[in-house]
Amino acid sequence: MLAELKTLDLATGKEIQSFSKKNIRGVTAIAITPDGNRILCGLKRIFGSYLQVFNLNTGTEEFTLSGHTDWINAIAITHNGQKAISASEIKH
Repeated sequence: MLAELKTLDLATGKEIQSFSKKNIRGVTAIAITPDGNRILCGLKRIFGSYLQVFNLNTGTEEFTLSGHTDWINAIAITHNGQKAISASEIKH
């Protein structure tokens, strides 16, 4: 399975760049930092979920944050871009 994110030029509708990850069941949430330099995305694996941070300027993955056990369904970033909050369900 392959998950993909695309950035588009809103004026032209043309694709600017694409990010993809293998062995992912789906992209469940995304957020962009206030400065427009990074994307945080919630990715679902077969076992657990994690946040992946992509750099929009370089087109590279910066780092991964793990810890969620189920689908990440929301991501928010503080107005200064210093903190991110992610939410998911917890199954008992």
